[in-house]
Amino acid sequence: NEYFFEDYIDMKIDETLLTSSDINSDYNRINDLAKADSNILNITYRVKFPVKITSHNADIIGDKNIAIWNIKYGDEKELYIEGRKTKLLTYFLIVILGIIGLFIIFIIFMLVFSSRRSKKPPPTRKPLYSYDNYFKRDRYFNTDDE
Repeated sequence: NEYFFEDYIDMKIDETLLTSSDINSDYNRINDLAKADSNILNITYRVKFPVKITSHNADIIGDKNIAIWNIKYGDEKELYIEGRKTKLLTYFLIVILGIIGLFIIFIIFMLVFSSRRSKKPPPTRKPLYSYDNYFKRDRYFNTDDE
């Protein structure tokens, strides 16, 4: 559950590169310019972490676990954070398993209640032969006009 992040940032041009190149090279010009005004080449090192940050040496901790370091030209920094992992996946799986469980319980109830309906005896009906004489003439009732 513990999470550690360490990094090293060196914001200067390597001395061997400067000494091996010409005095008028681009590296020497940039180095001289940055030494004259150290705010000219600032960088912002920004990292978003998948953990809740508990300890750090960042300049700013933003929303949603974002750590920000402001580094000037010529600075060397050891960056570190410590954090705890968020257990979002565990909660997500519990919710999904709960929904699946409720669906299974629903299916079991449907099977139980549908089997109870089929066990009931069918309703009693009059047999079909009782309607045979419905359309026959009644011998005691004569509809002829006489």
